[in-house]
Amino acid sequence: AGTAAAVVAVGAAAVLAARSIGTYQERMDLAAEVTGLTHSQIGALTVAASNIGRTFTDIHPSLTIFARKLAEAREGSGDAAEAFGRLRTADGQLIDTSRSVSEVFSEVAQSIGKVPDSADRARLAFNLFGRSGASMLAILNQDLTEAEKIAEKLGITLSPAAQKVARDADAAGDKLKLSFTGMMNSITVALAPRGTTLLNAMNGFIASIRGLGVAADEVK
Repeated sequence: AGTAAAVVAVGAAAVLAARSIGTYQERMDLAAEVTGLTHSQIGALTVAASNIGRTFTDIHPSLTIFARKLAEAREGSGDAAEAFGRLRTADGQLIDTSRSVSEVFSEVAQSIGKVPDSADRARLAFNLFGRSGASMLAILNQDLTEAEKIAEKLGITLSPAAQKVARDADAAGDKLKLSFTGMMNSITVALAPRGTTLLNAMNGFIASIRGLGVAADEVK
C-alpha cells in the first residue's frame, strides 16, 4: 500500500510539474509573439527589471509600445521616426528600422544610453517606450548580456531543447483537459436518461401535491 501511494504521489508531482513548465513556456511564447522579442531578450529583461524592483509584467506594456512605435517609424510617423533617427549603432550608422523588432531593440538598448544629454535620453525613452520610459532607461543601462547569462543559469530562459519539452508538456496537458471533458460528457450522456426520468417523476409528484391542494380548497 505504501509503495502504491508513493507511486501515485510521484505521478501526481510529475503531472503538476509538467503542467507548470508547460504553462510557463506558453506565457513566454505569448510574450515573444506580442513584443517581437526573443526568449533570451525576455529572460534578460526579466532579470534586469528585478534589479530595479520591477517584473516583466510591469514593463510588458512598454515593450508593446516599442513594437508599435517601430511599426509607425517604418511608415514615416513623425515622433517615432524622429526618435529612431536620433540613435546610432555602435559603428555610427542610423538604426535600420526595417529589421526585426528584436534586432532593432538590441541596437536601441546599446545606443540610447550613449545619448549625452540626460533630458534627450528621457525624451527618447518616452517616445519609444511610453510613460515607463524612465524605468526602461534604468533597465537598458544595465549589462543585458550578463543579465541574459543569469537568466539562462536561473532557468528563466529555457534552452531550445527544454522549450520543446515544455511545449510538449503544455500540449499533453491541453489534451488531458480535452480528454477529461470528453469523459465527463460521456458520463453525463449515459446518466441523462435516468436523470430525465427522475426529473419527470419529481415534476409529476409536485403536480399531484399541487392538485391535492386545489381539491382541498374546493372542499372548503
